[in-house]
Amino acid sequence: MLRELAAHQPVLLIVEDLHWVDPSTLEFLGRLVAQAAAARLYVLLTWRPEFQPPWSPPAHQTTLPLGCLLPAQVEELATQVAGGKPLPPVVLEQMVVKTEGVPPFVEELTRLVLASGLVREEADHYALTGPLPPLAIPPTVQASLVARLEQLGEAKAVAQVGAVWGRGGTEAQIQAVAPVEWRQLDQALARLVEADILREVLLLRMTYVCKHALIQEAAYASLPLDRRQQVYGQVAQVLAAQFPETVVTKPELVAQHYTAAGLH
Repeated sequence: MLRELAAHQPVLLIVEDLHWVDPSTLEFLGRLVAQAAAARLYVLLTWRPEFQPPWSPPAHQTTLPLGCLLPAQVEELATQVAGGKPLPPVVLEQMVVKTEGVPPFVEELTRLVLASGLVREEADHYALTGPLPPLAIPPTVQASLVARLEQLGEAKAVAQVGAVWGRGGTEAQIQAVAPVEWRQLDQALARLVEADILREVLLLRMTYVCKHALIQEAAYASLPLDRRQQVYGQVAQVLAAQFPETVVTKPELVAQHYTAAGLH
């Protein structure tokens, strides 16, 4: 279908986090990449350095390693996230050191600092509210994300159970396992969207997708193991009862959730 569409107009296909895709998707992408030169098709794939695509790079494929941001770029990105107002120099210095130029970490740390009470907004900049405590900025992306989730109250629990579904889920799917009533769920989802944790994507129905996989990993890892196992069981039962087409087309997904729940 993509080749037929590309015969009439240029097509851009973007697949992120290739290191997590399943073998069938990798096989499909390998064939697509091989055929891209003969069609008006641009395929953009991203993956972590430890992953290598299973296909031989064709002549029309270009691999572009992405390095870390320079200190000036870290400051520029942090300022953009802060609405165009620069943060205090001492905060930016810590961010440059602790983020090591990793863009998602810069974004997350900036939001965490803005919500922490360490700085106050002035007309054209942010100023410290007091002395900056040592190690006030978490040392890792994971710690930063967990700290930001902690600030979201009951919305944190919604993000945690949503992470068991995967990178994204519909409101109905999340509601089936969320520990809050539907009105509270709407408020929690809205807060997660406002906090840039989730994004609303209109597919066949409204779907809530984690902004990037690091957020899903952090929410998932912060869920206690016994609670995680319980949610896996709930997800498996919901799939079996409400999504019979998934049971037929993706039995391995249902089996994965039952296994993680200890319901062999």
